[in-house]
Amino acid sequence: MFDLEKAIAEWRRQMEASGIRGDQVLHELENHLREEIERQVKSGMDAEAAFESATQKVGAAESLKIEFEKATKEMRAVKEARIAQGVSLVVIGLFAIYIAMFLVLKKGAFSEVSLGQQISGFTALALMLIFGFAGLHAHKFFPAIGRKQVRDMICASTCMALVAWWTIFFWVILPRFEYTLGQLCIATVWGFTTPFGIMLGLCTSIENAARKSLHA
Repeated sequence: MFDLEKAIAEWRRQMEASGIRGDQVLHELENHLREEIERQVKSGMDAEAAFESATQKVGAAESLKIEFEKATKEMRAVKEARIAQGVSLVVIGLFAIYIAMFLVLKKGAFSEVSLGQQISGFTALALMLIFGFAGLHAHKFFPAIGRKQVRDMICASTCMALVAWWTIFFWVILPRFEYTLGQLCIATVWGFTTPFGIMLGLCTSIENAARKSLHA
């Protein structure tokens, strides 16, 4: 005689043997299986047939293992991206504070900046922060790119473009003009900070758009 509880226990052992770990995960799978069995029994099936049908619908052990591994990798990738974003935003915030202190205290090369140049420098820092932190909320304006390789390629290309801009700005543009020390400091702040904020905001938006679509 078919023993449903024994069959479910054996099915659960097969799930564990296939590599699916964690009591919570196994408990959820078993609940889905029992709900499907109950639905099949109510429709007129006997317990054995309902069990066979339910196991097919819930999924075989190997296919479930593949799906869970895929989901785990995606969650790990999302977690790593969020950590990287958090670190980047902390760094950009500390960098803004560092430059702001030089502007306020007029330390070092910033000793000759005028009030107007100070305001201009603070404007550049503000734009860097706005663009950088905009990625936390601007993701809804970006397409959800599911493939991490594509997202990484876009962000890497953006970083390369930023480095190219810095190279052109500091080695080609700046040497063509004669600046006072104060003007040179503010031009450097503008050339470095605002493009950096744009790059960070773009990469953050792309990653967050993908993460939001994954959890939608």
